[in-house]
Amino acid sequence: MIKRTDFLFGFSLIFLLCGLVLAQVPQDGLKVDRSKQKIVVEAPPEAKSSPEGTKINRRYVAKPEEVSPPEKGIPTKVLVRALARDAKIIYDTVGGAHFTFKDAATGRLLAEGIQQGSSGDTDLIMVKPRQRGVKVFDTPGSAGFVATLLLNEPTMVEITAEGPLKYPDSMQRSTKTVLLLPGQDVLGEGIILEIHGFVVSLLNPGEEKKANSSEPLDVKANVTMMCGCPIESKGIWDADKIRVVARILKDNQVIEEAPLKYAGEKNTFTGKIKPVPPGEYQLQVLAIDPLNANFGVAHNKLVFE
Repeated sequence: MIKRTDFLFGFSLIFLLCGLVLAQVPQDGLKVDRSKQKIVVEAPPEAKSSPEGTKINRRYVAKPEEVSPPEKGIPTKVLVRALARDAKIIYDTVGGAHFTFKDAATGRLLAEGIQQGSSGDTDLIMVKPRQRGVKVFDTPGSAGFVATLLLNEPTMVEITAEGPLKYPDSMQRSTKTVLLLPGQDVLGEGIILEIHGFVVSLLNPGEEKKANSSEPLDVKANVTMMCGCPIESKGIWDADKIRVVARILKDNQVIEEAPLKYAGEKNTFTGKIKPVPPGEYQLQVLAIDPLNANFGVAHNKLVFE
């Protein structure tokens, strides 16, 4: 015959075990990975059956990177192009441009990729007057990147372009926020992001990084648009409208400065800087076009002996 004390002990043990099991189940239908202390997103039953689609209780989303990307959604194609300010599309010759697409509300990465193709039609982009509805960038072979986003609801998307990738020291970034709708493809001309600046490369002094303190320093630089488009006197990208300056700095103070003039060869600017006392300096070359907010810089450490 079972004793009363044994019955009570067994009942208490079962009740305790049930309590421990229930304590591991979140009330809002989210599974918790206790080993990693991260949230694995699984919508509660009532959200799954909602006609508006799956919803996530944002109280449990501590960090965007902890949220898994949606496994399902309506495929939505979005074409983007990175354009050099006052120039053409950033294309393969200069490495193209890298794009990222993020959910603006959570920071979750939706897609990324590199635009590839040609720089586009020069006459359409730079010469002919533009009329509404007329294609400018959507020409055969023109560079662009098509992302396929999986969207479940109208989503504010942050698109970022960075380039040109072949010149990391000259790369700049542009960001645009766009509301996108599931299933509403954006193609044709695409979404255009402008990247400002110049690609500036020092040709002289070269790798030696040493100079004679008793004579003027010859400086030679290569300057192009961010798309790699050529700069020349009286050209579409007029060298006479871009100011190029060489400077010698020490402790962030400008010691000497001299203009670099167009040398008669595409993209090439040359000049001389007065000699400075022996020591370690920084040589800096600036390309300046305030009218279009285009600026570029290259710099090297330089030892005068």
